[in-house]
Amino acid sequence: MTISEQLIDEQNIIVDSDDPKIIISAGPGSGKTYTIIKKAIKELKLLEENSTNKGIVLCSFTREAALELEKRLTRNIHSNFSFIGTIDSFLLTDIINPFKNRILKRIKPNSKLITTKLKISIPPFGKHEVVNILTFQGLTEENINRVKEYYNNWILKLLSGKYEVSFAAYLFAGKALEIVPELKNYIKTRYQSIYVDESQDLNYYQIRFINKLIEFTGINCYLIGDKHQSIYSFRGARPEMFYSMVNHGFVELKITHSARCHYNILEFSRRVVGESTDTQKLYNDSQVIIDFCIAENIAQLINFNNYFILVEKNDDAHSIYNTCLKNGITNIIYSKRIELSDKSFTDNYYDILEELIKFYFNHSNKNPKLTYSIEDLRRFLSPLLDETKLSIRKLSILPHEKLIDYVIKIFKYGDVELSEEIKFEISNQMEDIVYRNYYIRVSNANRIMTIHSSKGLEANCVFVVLTRNSFNISEETKRKLFVAFTRAKNQLFIGFLGSEESRLEQVINQVYQNTFDLTE
Repeated sequence: MTISEQLIDEQNIIVDSDDPKIIISAGPGSGKTYTIIKKAIKELKLLEENSTNKGIVLCSFTREAALELEKRLTRNIHSNFSFIGTIDSFLLTDIINPFKNRILKRIKPNSKLITTKLKISIPPFGKHEVVNILTFQGLTEENINRVKEYYNNWILKLLSGKYEVSFAAYLFAGKALEIVPELKNYIKTRYQSIYVDESQDLNYYQIRFINKLIEFTGINCYLIGDKHQSIYSFRGARPEMFYSMVNHGFVELKITHSARCHYNILEFSRRVVGESTDTQKLYNDSQVIIDFCIAENIAQLINFNNYFILVEKNDDAHSIYNTCLKNGITNIIYSKRIELSDKSFTDNYYDILEELIKFYFNHSNKNPKLTYSIEDLRRFLSPLLDETKLSIRKLSILPHEKLIDYVIKIFKYGDVELSEEIKFEISNQMEDIVYRNYYIRVSNANRIMTIHSSKGLEANCVFVVLTRNSFNISEETKRKLFVAFTRAKNQLFIGFLGSEESRLEQVINQVYQNTFDLTE
């Protein structure tokens, strides 16, 4: 049986399973999105045949990923009764917005009704911000008073018409499931199952909410992810909690094969994170190459098409990019996200700004598969703007309209004025191809980027350049390396910057020695 046939068998076991609660452990290149879409289509067809007028909840963590899920699903079946979007937007759309006053009346009986549309805000998620610390910690005996204080302040903001997207929203929604019968009945009547893609990135409060959703509504739950690809602990991701759900009534099903990575690359990566069932040495057929000079000589080694150079920090990317240019290598894209000095604006509107920039550059992309439709932009902006301000005419880009003018116009529809400083920074940076490259969608590009930015992408050849003295050898480090290494389909090169050998380098080299038969 070929690897492809084995992969299909593993996927079909998941699609055909009748278990109501499943954890799907799916490695890189395993077709996990394909699998959950196939399972969702099968479930929706059964619901349609039985005329139940029920749907499903299909969630991912980013709007872009959610839009991709929606496109794949609706290509195959109508989903009129389903919710497809981010887990944050599900909370807002199906729980907070329609039931906010009923929930508040039970929590605070003397509260006034909220009659206006909620104004959405995102708290500052810096490393030392309280919201980030509490999200990362979860609810513990040591921090329960700080969590309560933050939660009570969150409710006061809600009473004034402001909805903050933070861990407190999940506490609020979880409480609502306990005390509001109408909400429980709504979920039971409307949805059969909830699917959550990239579940390894769920934080403590999101997992707590999902457990309450199951407990109080009886909804089926399918969580799909890969604990080895969780690299967002700084955002509160708790991969150990995702995997521990097998101890709480969930059945674990696995997809162990990959349609992306050469077996040598996948097996080497598994051994780096300390999880492998294959103890035999592999023949070294130049699929995994460790070259300790690659970082300094990378410009001479790039004779490939469709490659990535992955680094830890943007400073390293910039340095290597300049080296490539000096050596005549121009078929490479280096990109950076826009940087704004106004922290208040960034905390509240950065994701909206980025989405407007993506739409501006891709609404008429030469590649039809990479276009950003105005319908997708409308869905994204719906929390910001009233429906009357979301017409195609108003959101359309006028001929010869400059990016900054378009951004100013759309923000005005949301009653947000941009300062002169913000206008200048946007205009100035968007003149730089390095910043524009981040937002222009292209296929099969040769790119240099950070490891975090590469998640979900793939290339024929991947160069991973690590800084010798920066990594400690934690579980998170190993997961970061796993993500970096498994972006490679056919060839993986690993090199190091710095003069002195580090413990990290020694560990990787030892795994390499133990993995491959290096005898002539």
